[in-house]
Amino acid sequence: MLKFFKWPLTWLVIFVCLSLIALAFGFTRYQPEEAAASKYNSNAQDANTIGDQLPQAKKRVENAEKLVTEMASQWTTMLDQHRIGTNVANGGINIGENPFQLVVDAPKFRNSIQRDVNQQIKAGGVKVLVGPYVTDPPQESDQILATYFNYPAIPFPVVIFNLGQVQVQGTWNQIMKNYKSWAHMPNYFAVSDGLQIAGTAPYLTGTYSVSIVGYIQGKSIFPSVPTSQVQGSTGGVGGGPAGLGGPAGRGRGGPMGPGGPMGPGGPMGPGGPAGGVNHKTGFGKPTMGG
Repeated sequence: MLKFFKWPLTWLVIFVCLSLIALAFGFTRYQPEEAAASKYNSNAQDANTIGDQLPQAKKRVENAEKLVTEMASQWTTMLDQHRIGTNVANGGINIGENPFQLVVDAPKFRNSIQRDVNQQIKAGGVKVLVGPYVTDPPQESDQILATYFNYPAIPFPVVIFNLGQVQVQGTWNQIMKNYKSWAHMPNYFAVSDGLQIAGTAPYLTGTYSVSIVGYIQGKSIFPSVPTSQVQGSTGGVGGGPAGLGGPAGRGRGGPMGPGGPMGPGGPMGPGGPAGGVNHKTGFGKPTMGG
């Protein structure tokens, strides 16, 4: 009788064990697949969301490109109206010239800017009490590009002048017209700022600050002057057939200019009184040889 019940119990235990094994195996297979399926569905939903946003993104890109094109066009138009030419006689500056010639031309360029500023400060019919002064350029050929034209500190040559405070006198309308007129100054970007008005009408006094920026037009910049050549002598670069004193020969050099008997190798040596360029004036010294 005991044997009869022994076998069914054994089979029952085996069945339960096999069932547990099957359930464990199924669970280990089902759970990762469920997680993967859930992640796949989530990715699909995200992809659909992004896909729905693509037309809007494309439109935003098109609008951005259009805005960039419009701004570039406006900037080009502004540069055409507010940039400096290369003709020195017409108030411009040619930065393609060698630095020695640039030292000669820069004061002329500065004077033309001063004339433009003097004309602008009178806008509106005001009386000028304190006028602006444009900074003088340096007379060192190896420094003029860096200190006056801000190159290569700025990737392109540009003149920047903080003219300080100016003071004008006139009626309210005259002062306001004068103050706002700087925004329309030809050839330069000019900014007037900090207007203060005092006095008793109708004759008031206006005080404000002015800064101007000028973009230099040109296709090339002459290479820098080697420091060793610039500092070789107090009289400048010595004369000689291949020396840098050549451009100054168009100035006030004496008859024995560069390459004369007193040039390099002569008793006076390079940079002596016989030739070379004075960096303070841009002109050659008179020769002493006969």
